[in-house]
Amino acid sequence: MKNKISKSSKPTAKPSTSRPKGPQSNTYKSLIIYVTDRFNHDRGYAIDVRKIAKELDWHPEETFESGIRKIKQWYSDNQQWCKKIQDSSYQRERLGVMQ
Repeated sequence: MKNKISKSSKPTAKPSTSRPKGPQSNTYKSLIIYVTDRFNHDRGYAIDVRKIAKELDWHPEETFESGIRKIKQWYSDNQQWCKKIQDSSYQRERLGVMQ
């Protein structure tokens, strides 16, 4: 069954690819670029775990919120790796041993 689409779901603005220039251009806020949502695209990726929970008694170990917190912590703990990715010096070396 397909979800009904409301007219308000349609994109209303064109994406902006320009970056601000001047003294404020080096702030994190200046790096944000707002883009138009792809009409109804992301609705197809929604996950409803009720069936798998009911039939297999499976439940996710993480909530969305706890997962996001862990991702933020990982990136905070691995800033040197992030810098290597950004400056193209990352040579695909391992960060550590999986446990």
